[in-house]
Amino acid sequence: MRTEALIELLAGRVAPVPRHAARRQLRLTLAAGLLLSFAIMLALLGIRPDLMHAVAAPMFWIKLL
Repeated sequence: MRTEALIELLAGRVAPVPRHAARRQLRLTLAAGLLLSFAIMLALLGIRPDLMHAVAAPMFWIKLL
């Protein structure tokens, strides 16, 4: 098969894509990944027992940032 014929075959059935479709898909995928990773982290590690005490310390916020 010649290159020109392959390009015509691949480009023959191209449909228009909605505007910002890639951005929307990336946002959805990123949000799902963040939620899933947070759920896995909670399931494996659990919530820190002294979380309320740790939030009051400045080092907690420095580590978080």
